[in-house]
Amino acid sequence: MSRRKPTVRRPDENEDGFVFFGAELYDTSHHTLALIVRRADLEDCVASDLEIALVPHVEPGEIYITDDDEEEYHYEESPPLPVSFDIAADCLRTKVEFRVPAWLSDADDGEGGSSTALEQMIVPLLKHHGLNIHDHELLGSYGLLWLDHDDRDIDLSVLFSAAEDVLALLDASRGGELTMTTAAGLVKAGRVHSLVGTAENSWFDAKVAHYQLDALPGKIALAESVARFCNGDGGILVIGLETVYTDGIEVVSRIKPLPLNPSMAQRYRKIIDQHVYPFPDRLRVTTVPVAAESGMIMIVEVPSQPDYNKPYLVSGAIVGGKSRGEFISVVQRRDDGSEPIKASMIHAWIATGRALIQRGELANRPPIAPVRENESPPVASEEQELEK
Repeated sequence: MSRRKPTVRRPDENEDGFVFFGAELYDTSHHTLALIVRRADLEDCVASDLEIALVPHVEPGEIYITDDDEEEYHYEESPPLPVSFDIAADCLRTKVEFRVPAWLSDADDGEGGSSTALEQMIVPLLKHHGLNIHDHELLGSYGLLWLDHDDRDIDLSVLFSAAEDVLALLDASRGGELTMTTAAGLVKAGRVHSLVGTAENSWFDAKVAHYQLDALPGKIALAESVARFCNGDGGILVIGLETVYTDGIEVVSRIKPLPLNPSMAQRYRKIIDQHVYPFPDRLRVTTVPVAAESGMIMIVEVPSQPDYNKPYLVSGAIVGGKSRGEFISVVQRRDDGSEPIKASMIHAWIATGRALIQRGELANRPPIAPVRENESPPVASEEQELEK
C-alpha cells in the first residue's frame, strides 16, 4: 500500500529554504522567523504534515495567513490576518490575535479570573471544533490566544475557519455578554457556528427544523413564538440549530442547515402577518446561506415592541391538544420557555389604555394598525380545512 503524498512538505528532506503548501511552492529563505501563506493554499493541507515539515527545523517560526490572491501576493508586503500558525518546539498551534473586550479586562485579577471568564465564553465553541485553549495573554487592549487541536490530521483551512469563529464571538461580545443584537449579527454574517454552546434564554429561541406551515397547528406555533417575544423585550428565533438539554436548559449543540429555499422568508412573514396582531414593528425574516452545507439558516428578528401595542394577540390557539382557529391566545416568553399571560394582566392593559384614551394621552401615539380586510373571524376557513 503506497503512502499518501504529504500536503505540506519540503522539496527534499535535506533542502531548507522552500516548502510546498499543496501544489504551491513558497520560498522561506527571505525570513527565517515567519512565512506569509495565501489562505487559498491552506485547502486540503493537513496539520500533521505541517508539523512534520517545519517543527524539526523551527524555521520559519510562524505561518502568517493573507487573503491576497495570486496576483496581489508578496512574500513580504501581503497584509497578515489575525489568525496564524505557531511553530513551537514540539508541535503546531493556532494563534489568534484579538482586541480585548472590556469584560475580559475587568476579569483579569491576577489570580486566574481572566482564564475563567475566557473559558466560559469560548470553550463550548472550541469543543465543537475539537480545539482546546493552550494559553492566553492579555497586553492591555491587545490579546493573544493559543489553541491546540485534537485531530492531528485536521485541515489547516478548517483550523483557520474555527479560529475566525472564535474571533467573531469575542468581537460580538465586546459590549459584555452576548446580546440579541450581537447574536443576530453573527448569524447574518455567516458565523452561526459561534452560537454553538449558547443556551436558550428570554431573547433566544433555537429550532432544528421548519414549523409545519401546511397545517394550522404549525402556523399557530410560529405565531406564538413571535408573539412571546413581542410581549416581552424582543428576541430572535433561529431555525437550523440542533439543541441538547444541559442541566434542564436547551443548549445549541450543532448546526443543522435547512434545505436552501429563500422563498421561505416571505412565507414566514405572511403567516406572521395573518396570525399575530398587531403586526410586529420592524420585524425581519432573513435567510442566510450556509455554503459549506449547501443549505441555509433562517432568523426571525423581533425588536422590542412599544408598550402601547401590547398585548400582541395570536389568532388561533391550541386547546386540549387541538387547534382552534376561532380562539385567540396571549403568550409571553420566560427564560427559555413560555407562559400564558394572566387575565389580570390583560385586564390591566385594557384598563390602562382606556384611561389614557379618556385623558387624551394617546393623541400623539402612533395608531395601532387597522383590522385587516376579511380578518375576523381570523382563520375559521383554515380550521375547517384542517377538520376535513
